[in-house]
Amino acid sequence: MPACSYALATRLVALPGDIVLRTNIAGFVNHLPGSANALTDTLETPLLNQKHLDELRALDTGDGSTFARLVQTYCDEARTQVSALHTALHAADYSAVIQVSHRLRGSSANFVAVQLASLCSQIEVAVRAGNLSAAQELEPQLTHAVTLTLLALSHLYALDDGAVAL
Repeated sequence: MPACSYALATRLVALPGDIVLRTNIAGFVNHLPGSANALTDTLETPLLNQKHLDELRALDTGDGSTFARLVQTYCDEARTQVSALHTALHAADYSAVIQVSHRLRGSSANFVAVQLASLCSQIEVAVRAGNLSAAQELEPQLTHAVTLTLLALSHLYALDDGAVAL
């Protein structure tokens, strides 16, 4: 199992076509910015669309290493883009927030990271409307969503070979 900076007890609950990562919140909330309510709300929204992930995985007709690289590439890019988005939000750089949130939304939607794509869309729409404070209020949820999405991908696709390191 890949190393993880948080000590979590996790379990996956399969819903029709979606995966929701549930966590034992005790001890976890203190490690993440934002309120416990924001984390709890985030947990109720599907993180990943399992049906579409299975379709992507089926495209890898080899030993699964191509899909593992795809997962790793998405995770690396998501980390980079979220960091850039945090920087842009704190700098009140409207143009950068719009560009980065749009790019992260697109890659997350293509990779079926449902929750992350939705939050990025909300951030982009708010900033395009001139409401930076609304976008900044979504930042803790964005942090939770990316953390849980990367944990879910790690748990689902890297237990065998450790391809996704958090």
